[in-house]
Amino acid sequence: MAPANSSVMKRKIHKRVSFDNRRVQLLEFKEEFGHCNVPLRYGANPTLGRWCSNMRSAHKIKQRENKQGTSSGLSKHHIEQLEAMGFKWKGVDHDLGFDKRCHEIEVFKSKFGHCNVPKNYSDNPSLGGWCNDIKVAYKKLQNGDKSARRISPSRIDQLADIGFEWPQQRR
Repeated sequence: MAPANSSVMKRKIHKRVSFDNRRVQLLEFKEEFGHCNVPLRYGANPTLGRWCSNMRSAHKIKQRENKQGTSSGLSKHHIEQLEAMGFKWKGVDHDLGFDKRCHEIEVFKSKFGHCNVPKNYSDNPSLGGWCNDIKVAYKKLQNGDKSARRISPSRIDQLADIGFEWPQQRR
C-alpha cells in the first residue's frame, strides 16, 4: 500500500523535473546568446520567457515573505542554481542600456561636436527618440509633473558630464 502522501511526493518530483528541464533550456539559451535574459515573448521557446518572468516574481514574493518569516515555493537551492548560471532577478540590466545610450551620445558628439541629437536622427533613430524621451522626462521632473520614464539625479549628472543639452525652464 502506498503512503498517503505519495501524490504530494509525485508533484514535488514533477516540479523539480520541470525546474530542471527549464534550467537546461535556460543554459542552452545562455550558450547561444551569452546571457540569461530571455525575452518574455521568445519565439524559439515562448514558455521559457514566461517561466523566467515567473521565477522573478516568485523570487520577489520570497524576499517579502522572508521578511515576514514565512516561506515561498521557490527553494533556496533553485535560487542558488539560477544565480550560479548568471540569472538576473531584475531582468533587463537598465544600467547597461543607459550606459550604451551614453556611449552612443558620445559617438554622436565626436562626430558633430555637440550632444543635441535630433529626434529624427537618421543614423540612429532610436537614439534620437530616446534623447527626446529623456528631455521630456527631465522637463516634467523640473515642473513637478509625473513622467512615464523616470530619470534619477545620478543619470542626469552622468548625461550632463557628457555635455547632454537639457531643455531650459520657462520663467
